[in-house]
Amino acid sequence: RRIGKSTIATMCLQYVHEREFFGDGVHYIDLAKVLFPQNLLAESPRSPEASQAAVVEEFANAMQLKRHHPEFRIPKTFAEFFQEMSSWHALFVIDHACCALSVSIASQLLRNTHKPKVKPLDYHNTYHILITSNTPVDLGTDSLRQVVWARELSKGSGRELIRILAPWKAEEDVAKLLKHTAGSPGSIMEVLESEIMGRPAYPNQI
Repeated sequence: RRIGKSTIATMCLQYVHEREFFGDGVHYIDLAKVLFPQNLLAESPRSPEASQAAVVEEFANAMQLKRHHPEFRIPKTFAEFFQEMSSWHALFVIDHACCALSVSIASQLLRNTHKPKVKPLDYHNTYHILITSNTPVDLGTDSLRQVVWARELSKGSGRELIRILAPWKAEEDVAKLLKHTAGSPGSIMEVLESEIMGRPAYPNQI
């Protein structure tokens, strides 16, 4: 069953974006889409350096850097790239860090979160990261880094999520959806997607 890690992450991004908490914005990067076009696990005539430079560029494109920061020079390595952004006051939502390569990229981003000259609690001079993964990610020893396990939502949180995703639903339909999905964000999304596509929303009840 879909747990709903991405659903929760994108809802957090929307919440933060609407309230303009971060001066340098919020950025959503789906690593599954960033890495898939490059097909890095297949044999390729490109050198490792050229392959990494291509992925860095895809990462930057996902952030729409050329649109929002046209003066930003995109480096060739992730180490340089993340170091360039280490003083930003921004939120990065890294979705689908599920393969070894994507976990490595997410870990590099974490290692560059705080430069030595930046005070850990100086939130206006660093960036923050939200990572979704079904694979362990090395968070280091920083006390400000925390693992959150995606589980079923409470009735109140589940109702709020449905109200945001499907504001047209009547209260009785919201209650039915919560009961059917047991508060799982992924299952809620699955039912809503089925309704939008015209498929049976509750096939096991037919």
